[in-house]
Amino acid sequence: MLTSHTPPPARDSWPRWLYVVLFLALGLFIASTNWGAITRVNFEVGDFAANSLLIQDAKSLHLIYGNYSRVGFNHPGPAILYALAAGELLFNDWMHAVGSPFSGQLLAVGFYSAGWLLLLFALLRCISASSAAAALCVSGFMLAVTLCDNEVLAGIWFPDLYLLPFAAMMVALSRLVYGQTDMLRALAVSSGFLINGHVSFIAILGLMLVLVLGLNFLLSRDRRGIRVISAAFLRRHRRVLLQSAAILALFLLPLAIATVRDFPGPLYDYVKFSHGNKGNAWLPALRFVVSYWGGGVALLMAASLLGLLYYWLGGDAAARSLAIPVRALLAVMLAATLGLLYYAKVGIDELGYKYIGLFYYAVPALAIGLAILGCYHASHWRHKRWLAAVLSLLSLVIVHRASVGGPQYQNQFNQAGMGELYQSIKALPSPHRRVVLDLEQGADWGMIWSNILGLQAYAARRHDDLICVADQWHISFTKLGRCRPDELDGLRYFVRKTGAPDPSRGDPAFISTGLSFFRVGPPVAPHAPYVTVQAQPQLYAQQILRDGWSRPEGDFAWSVGLRSTLELPAPAGPATRLMLDVATFEPKRDSQQTVAIYVNSKLSGTYGFTLENNRKQIAVPLDAAAVGQPLRITLQIGTPLSPLGSGMSADPRVLGVALYGYRMED
Repeated sequence: MLTSHTPPPARDSWPRWLYVVLFLALGLFIASTNWGAITRVNFEVGDFAANSLLIQDAKSLHLIYGNYSRVGFNHPGPAILYALAAGELLFNDWMHAVGSPFSGQLLAVGFYSAGWLLLLFALLRCISASSAAAALCVSGFMLAVTLCDNEVLAGIWFPDLYLLPFAAMMVALSRLVYGQTDMLRALAVSSGFLINGHVSFIAILGLMLVLVLGLNFLLSRDRRGIRVISAAFLRRHRRVLLQSAAILALFLLPLAIATVRDFPGPLYDYVKFSHGNKGNAWLPALRFVVSYWGGGVALLMAASLLGLLYYWLGGDAAARSLAIPVRALLAVMLAATLGLLYYAKVGIDELGYKYIGLFYYAVPALAIGLAILGCYHASHWRHKRWLAAVLSLLSLVIVHRASVGGPQYQNQFNQAGMGELYQSIKALPSPHRRVVLDLEQGADWGMIWSNILGLQAYAARRHDDLICVADQWHISFTKLGRCRPDELDGLRYFVRKTGAPDPSRGDPAFISTGLSFFRVGPPVAPHAPYVTVQAQPQLYAQQILRDGWSRPEGDFAWSVGLRSTLELPAPAGPATRLMLDVATFEPKRDSQQTVAIYVNSKLSGTYGFTLENNRKQIAVPLDAAAVGQPLRITLQIGTPLSPLGSGMSADPRVLGVALYGYRMED
């Protein structure tokens, strides 16, 4: 049984310069596993180009948004992006030590990981009161992590960047089990990075904190421990509590600014996504968690190991002083397991994406590290420090050999021909300062998206606002990369993957990086009084349906997400109102939906729908300023829902309204 007696924290007698030397050595050690990519001239595409677009704002200290999510919003904060920006700025822009800006980011990852590993070492050194034991534990942790996923230590993909701060967070949080505050600032920093990196950590860390405080409450009933939730604790530790709260508030400041600037902001998007996500059954969620332990057999072996460690530390006289902090850490690891289980149950929309919980590999890896730590303290051999040094170096050699060569996704670091694509786009005639692109949606969307992001990042580093995206804009292109209404009435270019000829479009203006660019004239007002999706699907797909719409499906097209935009050509004659034929997605008998409609960014009206009255002809008034001009119609959906989340089908799209057609009326 856990006891509430706690040993005094170990005093850290190491000089600061030694930590600096270790930080530099460990950073270069990790970076050396990816040295081939770091020394290469890189032109990134895909997710990495999307991050680089944000990093350009971070370099000027203007970034307040986090990395983008695949479900259509930004995560809470830019802390990790600022760390990568520091690498690009320091190693490329100032020192010119690498061959390209992205290489500076790759080098920064080595020092980012080194910083967390060094913090983990310092925390474990405080717990174990032994530098040799802490070094052996961290090296064992690194080896275990590498065996779980050899891309984690030097990987620049965001799921890779969560694992090490999560491990440091668990160690720091464990001190609160017995009311100790010596690691509270480390807890605030690691929690801040995690929450900035992914919104799910708000719930996971919140649940873990509740469980830890509950355990602390139970253990302090005899008053020998220190109860965190008490006035006496707050008075005694008010200074460190205020400092830690200030640190965490600093990490949350960008989210607060974004909420005020773009009200209701990201928090509204998080809540909407949560409400529209059905979640998963408990058994598949449990299987998802168990998979990180290597399956059922490995889980039983790990449980046996942890059980032996638990009782061993309490029974061996030489290791008894280590029993309390290690048992507290085991309790936090259990809380982390419950946190991931809860997230898998209610928060993950697709359990097949194992990378979503990649950070949880820190738990089995830390369990192995703790087992090594227990063995070290239980041993009475007088030369065990030398053995620990040898084993630590051997572990690092294995880690290096297993990690060398860099991550498998490094083919996205260096897209050949990006400079040629940039020059080709720059030479295009355009009536506006930016070239307007319409992107084809379909099976090749991922390839098109990836290369256009690379083009944007390439141009942004040259301070050239070269393109904007109209059709199929995505949040990963950043909001400034979205075309303004005044840019949509002239010459545009339709982008598709190069392949079989398309007689309906003629010859492309040029071909580059596997993409074909076709000239598209300004929208022409159709002569039919009622323009239906069924009669003119190509017109809708190519000109009318902009961001937030699916492809036409028979006689309608679905809006997807919270906001959807239509671009209608200027009326051929006088018009005082626009009639929209729409129907809302109402999956249940008591379903209700609201749709706010904006004409050229001005609110025209808000309309309500129910299951019994879900299809309407909405009359949208047009003012004099809109007559004779192209119209940009924005639909703000109150509560979009997915058929998958509603239990109707396997369709994961978050649907709002089905558009059947429109007409202009005098």
